[in-house]
Amino acid sequence: MDNQSKLTKYCLQAKYYYINGISRISICLLIDKSGTVLARGIAICNPGDQFNRKYGRTIALARAFQCLKHKESMYPITTFEKIGTGLLGGYKAKYLPNLTKHEEELLKSKQPKMLV
Repeated sequence: MDNQSKLTKYCLQAKYYYINGISRISICLLIDKSGTVLARGIAICNPGDQFNRKYGRTIALARAFQCLKHKESMYPITTFEKIGTGLLGGYKAKYLPNLTKHEEELLKSKQPKMLV
């Protein structure tokens, strides 16, 4: 089953945003119909690779679905990724994440956002 079919089947919505730094990062939030964020998926583009928004979204969404399926956070962010991206820690797939201030604002808006 493809990701769009999973979103429809489980009545979920995906919201995306991006961080543009040394590495470009695609982030997906999976939200249920009550507005609760169930999972966050992160795709980190290697600084030497060409950033592709669609590919980043696909990876981030797949990671969010994986941690939702297993009901646990997965794929720890490595030391190199923390340095290269400015991320302070955590997981590339986070189950029931604590939202950042930016994510709270994103949920109120209708457009994807990019942090610079």
